[in-house]
Amino acid sequence: MTRKARFSIFGVVVALALGCGGDTTGPDSEDALGTWSATKIEIVNAANSSIREDLISQGYSLTLAFSTGGTWVGTSKEPGEPAEGFSGVYLETGSTLTLTQLQPPPTVTIDFTKSISGNRMTLMGGDEYYDFGAGPVLAEWTWTLRRQ
Repeated sequence: MTRKARFSIFGVVVALALGCGGDTTGPDSEDALGTWSATKIEIVNAANSSIREDLISQGYSLTLAFSTGGTWVGTSKEPGEPAEGFSGVYLETGSTLTLTQLQPPPTVTIDFTKSISGNRMTLMGGDEYYDFGAGPVLAEWTWTLRRQ
């Protein structure tokens, strides 16, 4: 899979809909509600944390909007390519934000560890294979977003 395709899938995969019991706050929680723009999208090699890429510094962009009712929409853009739109559902359970991308297919679900401080949200997780240039290796995403 190309970096573009991989970024497109994860570029807006910040919404999911599974969850049960526990301290579920559900989509009515105001933690993630609103529109967020990425200030950093970093992918880190799981076996060697010194190998990492920041896609924002390479010209990528990502905007996510979380609505009441547990839905989200997003737009990602790769340098030199048209913007791509995405949508899905999300669930907040304690410090976990589960995102499910429904459109465009295929459906993708990712659990992120979420922390919000003021107008800054950090999402960590989404273990995935990524090619840093020497073949695919297991890596993890960290997104830093600012509330608009």
